[in-house]
Amino acid sequence: MKSRAWSVLTPTQPARRSVSKYIALLVLVACLLWLAVAFVQLLQSHRDLRKNLGDDMLWVTMQTQQEGLRLLAEISAAQVVGGTQHEGRVFNRYEIFLSRLTLLLTGPQKRYLLRMGELDELLNAVESFENRVLWQDGRSLTLDELKQMQKTLTPIVTQLQVLNNRILQQERQGFASRRQQLFLALSQAILAVMGVLLAAAWVWSRLRYELKQARRAQQTADKARHFSEMLLEVSDEGMLVVDERFTCLLCNPAMTQLFGVEINRVVGHSVLSSLPLAQGRGSIERAIIETLKGIPSVVSDVPMPQSHGSAPQYADFLLFPMPLGQGSNGAVIFVRPTTERYQQQQLLLQQLEESNALASQRSTELEALQRQLILLFEVSAVGLAVFDQQGELIVSNKAMQGYLSQLGLASSQPTNIEPYIRQLNQRLLHLDTNSVTTPSLKVGESASVEVELNSGVWLSIRYDVVADGSSQIRILDSTLTQHFEPIREAAETLSIELASFYEEYRHHWPDAAPLLQNWPNTGLSQPNLVYNESPAALLHRLRGLALALPQLRRLSWSYRLWRLHTQQGAFFAPHAYILLDVAEQAIRDTQQLFKQRSIELTVINRYLVGVGNAEAIRFALGALLVNACRYSDPSTSVQLVLREAAKDRLEIEVIDLGEGLTLEASQAFAAFERGPADEQELGAGLGLYLTQAIAQAHQGRLSYRRTTEGATVFSLCLQRVPNAHPLNSIAST
Repeated sequence: MKSRAWSVLTPTQPARRSVSKYIALLVLVACLLWLAVAFVQLLQSHRDLRKNLGDDMLWVTMQTQQEGLRLLAEISAAQVVGGTQHEGRVFNRYEIFLSRLTLLLTGPQKRYLLRMGELDELLNAVESFENRVLWQDGRSLTLDELKQMQKTLTPIVTQLQVLNNRILQQERQGFASRRQQLFLALSQAILAVMGVLLAAAWVWSRLRYELKQARRAQQTADKARHFSEMLLEVSDEGMLVVDERFTCLLCNPAMTQLFGVEINRVVGHSVLSSLPLAQGRGSIERAIIETLKGIPSVVSDVPMPQSHGSAPQYADFLLFPMPLGQGSNGAVIFVRPTTERYQQQQLLLQQLEESNALASQRSTELEALQRQLILLFEVSAVGLAVFDQQGELIVSNKAMQGYLSQLGLASSQPTNIEPYIRQLNQRLLHLDTNSVTTPSLKVGESASVEVELNSGVWLSIRYDVVADGSSQIRILDSTLTQHFEPIREAAETLSIELASFYEEYRHHWPDAAPLLQNWPNTGLSQPNLVYNESPAALLHRLRGLALALPQLRRLSWSYRLWRLHTQQGAFFAPHAYILLDVAEQAIRDTQQLFKQRSIELTVINRYLVGVGNAEAIRFALGALLVNACRYSDPSTSVQLVLREAAKDRLEIEVIDLGEGLTLEASQAFAAFERGPADEQELGAGLGLYLTQAIAQAHQGRLSYRRTTEGATVFSLCLQRVPNAHPLNSIAST
């Protein structure tokens, strides 16, 4: 176990990084930058102090002023006493004063005066002094010249006094500012030094703490390694570690005992060649490859090597990814003996196969019995059904299928009929209606009840409880035998309505004779019902007439619209309408006549609004849809397309895959023209004629074309807001 592989298996874990340490480092860097800035400020203050010209300037101005005062004193003395001796002294003072004045007006002093704004005024006074006093050595000055010199010298001395005061005031202010800057720079330097010391101390403490933690982690890792070695020594599961080349780096004694090999022949060699794996070598190799990619793998029930005559042994291989040193990947493999579990699984599988075979045999016998029962149920004309104790359907015959669908019970899946059981108990046995758990009838008892459905059909239901607790239901249609009077009343009402239609077409509108041709199945030729017919025949006729009634109503509306067009020439009073709503209503009207047909509505713009007669447009769309459904294959769908042809026009297209018009377009759009199949269908021959008239009333047109794909397209184009039209008498007024 103490192998050279431990040095490879021990991963190099990086030291735990602390956020506070990085914060301290940032603070340390910031304090160092602050210290550098403070040091630069100190140097700048010292340089400004060394380069200060205020004191020198003050000395120069004071010396110049004093020399000017001395010159004034000498001039005054010369004026009072006179003499050459005083003239020489005046000339000497004059030369000294000029030298001091020259020093003041040149070099740094000149720039200082320029910055203060006193240079121009001083130069003007000096220029006046030089222009008025032209004195060379060796010449005596008169009393007037001395007075002139004194007069021009006085402004210079006064200006020097003012300049001296201003320099003194500025120097006082500059000294306070420099002292404040020096104090601020010194304070910043002290604070920066303290920050550097504190940050360095914190970083040093964190480094010591991390070093201590690293030592503790190393000690814990050493203890864990020793503990792992001890566990692997005594473990009964085999364990080995392989690298990316399938080389074994570590192996415990249990692994060598499972495979019967020495540890020296395994460690440092390929596991695929050193371990005697007769079977499962390929699956283990693929599992190792997947594990090296970082995906744990499991290989179950791998046959182990066995000696001659011994029982077969099996084991599970559990593989987990394991990072190795220097960035390489490896895998740790655990081998767990599973011989007992494998034998138990095989035994369970054998028992399961036997039980499945027995269940299959019983299922076959039960299916044969069920087929015999189903054959008996199928030959019965009475609806039969069997329910369990919970009221769920078990089996039923074909007659019962229809009755259950009429009762609203799905026959393809178990259905709860508890409400009907409660109704039986309430009507026949007068029991408590709150009992909803189990039937109140006892074994061997029966009950029956008459149930009326929403469609008017009456069913006779009989309920029996058999010995095993299950129930049987028998249902029979008793509408024709017991309740014939309501059918007679409904037939009489429908007969009256059909007779009124017949009289209206026959007597009041004789010009509608083409409408009465080829209608043998509508009942108009025989409007009065014969009440002595059998119930079944009467019910059959009644249903046929009820189906024909919606078509007759549409026929009547078509005729009235045709009469209105031919007599008055007007179709509508203009009102705003939404084309999508009108189209949806026309589709619903058409699907009442053709319930199995599919009509697809395509709307290019949902907000198509126009002005016109919405009912007339609805009739036109219905006529086109009825023709498309009548003369096309019932398995195909009819398409209705709504779009905006232009800003002032709406376009409607009805597309079907029928044969199209067999007549010319002009003849097909004429009144009372009927299609080739109208001898079996109701039709007035006014649909296309009225549709074209409605289009013209809305200042539009009706066109017809056949596409290359064999589709029939009727295109109805309407004016969005029609102008005055001859047919639109109401709109014109």
